[in-house]
Amino acid sequence: MPTDEEASTNTSVENAFAVLNLFSGGTEALALSDIARLLGLPLSTAHRIVTTLCDAEFLSQQHAGGLYVTGLRVRELLNALYNRYPIRRRAARTLRELAGTTGQAAALYVPFGAHCLRIAGAQDRQQIHRPLLIGEALSLRSTPCGLVLLAYAGSDDPAPEHQRELAEIRRTGHLSTTTDGLRSVVFPLLDAEDRAFAVIAVEGSTLEFKEPTRTKVNSWGGIVRRLQDQCREHPDWTMTPFAGIDSTHLQLRESHAQDMEGAS
Repeated sequence: MPTDEEASTNTSVENAFAVLNLFSGGTEALALSDIARLLGLPLSTAHRIVTTLCDAEFLSQQHAGGLYVTGLRVRELLNALYNRYPIRRRAARTLRELAGTTGQAAALYVPFGAHCLRIAGAQDRQQIHRPLLIGEALSLRSTPCGLVLLAYAGSDDPAPEHQRELAEIRRTGHLSTTTDGLRSVVFPLLDAEDRAFAVIAVEGSTLEFKEPTRTKVNSWGGIVRRLQDQCREHPDWTMTPFAGIDSTHLQLRESHAQDMEGAS
């Protein structure tokens, strides 16, 4: 039976995790009063927990008396999670080459349960782009990157409502599409069994990313194929540690803004 001191420690740890959990999903910043209210804690208790988390750099305060946001340690933990995918570092050169060649952003997505997760990217330094968010989680069934992953999922009927579209992706070897003002050209990376373990996408606003010619798409595909050939030689690069996770119940953040050279 735990002692009073052990029980108090356990409660403190549980409260600390509860505070951090408030910053999952789409939450960006919270005031101390919000944290106390959402968790039903006395303001003094919330302040003590938040101060401890700030001291450990899991949270930080935007300015004296200001809102609280996630800190450096959270970013380090996220990077550790992304680095569980070996392809992240291996794809860095390919992403930079694509960004420089296309003048757009190039991003790496991997399967994460029912989602695809952007874990690395690069942008053309000569252009001004909206920032791509490393750690953004997107639905497999309603996004270009997700559809390419599903097209090469290796199962008979991964998404029956998209059967014709998936067949066309397999026929052409890529997907070029426009959704909500964003143009995407997506290429699969395949493992030894020809299942997609990741995809690489060239992305940009339709205002500046005009529909590419077939010649350009083929050229970009050639850049991706060089990485694909390396993956054939190094099957350990194709490991997907979280592909089978049940992500439907997770509150996945969609706003982990980082430098797009995070893959290097």
